[in-house]
Amino acid sequence: MAKTVKKFPKIEQVKLKFDIMKLVHEKEIRWLDSLTESSASSSTMSEISSPSPQPFIHRMSSPYLREKSTSPSY
Repeated sequence: MAKTVKKFPKIEQVKLKFDIMKLVHEKEIRWLDSLTESSASSSTMSEISSPSPQPFIHRMSSPYLREKSTSPSY
């Protein structure tokens, strides 16, 4: 299939790539919606009242996310 697509004009390749990405995105949204609906229906009051976890970015280990030291270095 890739060989066939490479024979298309560049604009048609871009349009096809866009259409494929759109299909994947829509499927992912439907899948996540179904997960959300199923987990919401099985939630208990204790799960609802518990604090929500930190956003993903705060749990990542990255030198760019660490706090900078305020003490001068000599």
